[in-house]
Amino acid sequence: MSDLPDTFDYIVWGAGLSECILSAALTRAGHSVLHLDSWQQYGGAWQSPTLRDLESQLAEVAPGARLAWAQPAEADAWRSRSRYFCLDLSPRLCFCRGDTVSALLQSDVSRYLEFLPVSGLYTVDEAGCLERAPVQRGQLFRSDRFSLVEKLHCGRFAEFCVSCQPDRDLADAGSFPELLARHGLRSGPAQRLFALAVGMSPPDSPAETVVAGIRRFLASCGAYGPSPLLVPKYGASEICQAFSRHAAVWGAVFHLGADPDRPPAEARRRLIVSDRFAQSGWLDLGRKRRLFRQILVTDGSWAPRSEDQQDADEVRLAVCMLPGFTRPLLAMELPPETGCCPTGTRVVHLLQPCSPGESPPTDCVQCALAPFTGLRFERLPPCCQCASEPTAANLPTETALDKNLGQSDSTGQPADSAGQPADSAGQPADSVGQRADSMSQTADSVSQPDDSVGQLADSARQPDDSVGQPADSASQPANSTGQPADSAIQPADSASQSADSAEQPADSSGQPADSAGQPADSADQPAAAADDQQPFRKPSCILSVCFVQDDLSDCLNPGALPDNVTVVPSLYSDFDFDVAFQRAKELFDELCPGQEFLPRPPDQEDLVFDQPASEAPTVNGDCGEGENEGAAEAAPPAAPAAEVTPNGDSSESQPENAR
Repeated sequence: MSDLPDTFDYIVWGAGLSECILSAALTRAGHSVLHLDSWQQYGGAWQSPTLRDLESQLAEVAPGARLAWAQPAEADAWRSRSRYFCLDLSPRLCFCRGDTVSALLQSDVSRYLEFLPVSGLYTVDEAGCLERAPVQRGQLFRSDRFSLVEKLHCGRFAEFCVSCQPDRDLADAGSFPELLARHGLRSGPAQRLFALAVGMSPPDSPAETVVAGIRRFLASCGAYGPSPLLVPKYGASEICQAFSRHAAVWGAVFHLGADPDRPPAEARRRLIVSDRFAQSGWLDLGRKRRLFRQILVTDGSWAPRSEDQQDADEVRLAVCMLPGFTRPLLAMELPPETGCCPTGTRVVHLLQPCSPGESPPTDCVQCALAPFTGLRFERLPPCCQCASEPTAANLPTETALDKNLGQSDSTGQPADSAGQPADSAGQPADSVGQRADSMSQTADSVSQPDDSVGQLADSARQPDDSVGQPADSASQPANSTGQPADSAIQPADSASQSADSAEQPADSSGQPADSAGQPADSADQPAAAADDQQPFRKPSCILSVCFVQDDLSDCLNPGALPDNVTVVPSLYSDFDFDVAFQRAKELFDELCPGQEFLPRPPDQEDLVFDQPASEAPTVNGDCGEGENEGAAEAAPPAAPAAEVTPNGDSSESQPENAR
């Protein structure tokens, strides 16, 4: 470092995402930048360390974090594969038409990065079961959780969100459930689809907030494929390294492992400091927001493969509400194709932001997130903080566990979502998620056949009878609440067949006969369809890391800062990268007003200016030998190529025999 200049235009302390973006923008604008960080890796709070690095540096990068192995005897075997892991400290998403992707394309930094689409998007219903969100038109019309009328209303509401004028159409909209009700959508699946899966906001948020998220989501659909969301391969720190490389190409100097108390140079214009290095008094910590984080390494996926799923190793995303929190939980499952874990494993990131001043149900991260993890994974290690099992108040009930896995209770009959076993006649009890179509009239099953026009099948939530085969609609009576039968079961013809189940003979086992008059299979003979389906097994947890991150973006105290100091937030609690890019652009506009933020670099052919061949001196082939020699002597030597460096200077090298 002895050959470094004594002064720079800007000195940046901290190698986080916003700092690296700002460093690249300042260097691209022609300023000299010295970039420093006390850590040995790029990224700061956005690092993606290997398994060994995470264990050795956990206390430094995430104070108060706890790491626990489900089977401590297997820890050494996994440490030997440490380099196959890239465990993000701050994983985030990219919208295909968001500020992140636009800046990457404009600055040509995207050449250093690779992305994968988020193919599976899930929500969680009232019973704690995962449900795949139909965010595409084809998925919506194949979904069995919405009636035909609701599907039409969903399409029209999406068109309304895209074409509406927020100042005019949403001025008196009220809450988001009220806006949905005015468009004919009052069911829980509709609220979870638009508020959580698409808008990524709490369902009871103001309508303007959720509609803004829906508009951003829908605007990104179809940009680079059917999925509107992307994740970077090898972790979020790759984006920090890409902008650092871009800054270094244009003249920035980086020094990792620097001592904050002994800066190697001085800033002529301004000192840009990450909030990790902010002095006491510069920040008002009373306005900080906490982010509960948990990293899980598992041996499989949390969701079974669906019918419309083409690739089993897809990036999955789940958005749901946990008790005691006012903001939704984001659960991200990364397969080995992302480069974040070895083959046969998955990395699951849980992000639970807390609102300012919010008191979570418990300060133990693992116990607070147990309502989600307890339903999805086995062999969870004991609580990292209190060295015990998660509290019973936060664990899901056995009924929810059985329903999530499709298990049966002690009677051998599948339990419904309320925890009641099927009745003695072999008919399953009514499910909480089973809804009658709002446009169809429910009638008594003895006097009126079932209505199959508006009622949609829900095979994943409606369990079969004890023999595994659904009974024919002629023998399937409506339940005592007047709930019509599933539309996957064909209704009886009102002209030729009565809906009264008493007219159908039953065999000795109490099971009704099918439409051909043959008795149903006995209880000890499984159905043929069940033999073809492999039971879904919950994945086992291998490693759990729990910690809390602080979002200090609202804690800046401008009156306490020196005139030549700018503080940059190192972390944001939002689910995407766009906030970091927006903050970096705001600071750049303050420091360099009127200059372009991350302009596109010149093309490679523009960096070297060669003399065109048509302008080069030529020798007349019709001349004699002497004339050719004279012409050759009269022709001046070709000028050497002028190379333009990233700083804009041109240098010419003269050959030794130049005249």
